[in-house]
Amino acid sequence: MFSRISDRDGSWHELIGQWEAKCEAYGENISDYATASLPLIEDAASSSARVSYGAFAYSENDEYLAACQVNTAFLPGYKGKVLRVRHIVLSPDFDFSSDIVLEDYTNVLVGVFVGAIHLAAKDMPADHLKFHLRSPLERELGEYFTEAMAEDATFTSADIVGSWIYLSKA
Repeated sequence: MFSRISDRDGSWHELIGQWEAKCEAYGENISDYATASLPLIEDAASSSARVSYGAFAYSENDEYLAACQVNTAFLPGYKGKVLRVRHIVLSPDFDFSSDIVLEDYTNVLVGVFVGAIHLAAKDMPADHLKFHLRSPLERELGEYFTEAMAEDATFTSADIVGSWIYLSKA
């Protein structure tokens, strides 16, 4: 499930609590985990409620597997709003566990991608979507994703340029 998280409803604190416990189980500290992105996601989770901006998480069976910052905006070069997914951070298990396999990683990213597509269709309407990828593996998976989306009549274009996936809805 891909849903908004916030400190107001306690979901942000639930995510951080889960991830803090995971970090501790690996002998790590949550304050040292994803230091470039988690503060930005926390800011989005604690900001005043806005339709066009927020923190979102992908979860399965009440376990948070990924979190990200999402916003919609009118950007130069686009006709209509663009939904941007940035600062995708995966659960500490993906950094520290030796039990994670490529399929697990793929499933979580696809969950975020599909969740954002649904978000752009309903709660944060946008004609275009952009996903910022953070690693060569994410880019490789993004290439498979854009190939599949390019064959879907829902989109007029699906491309990957640099570290960004670009989708435009029909």
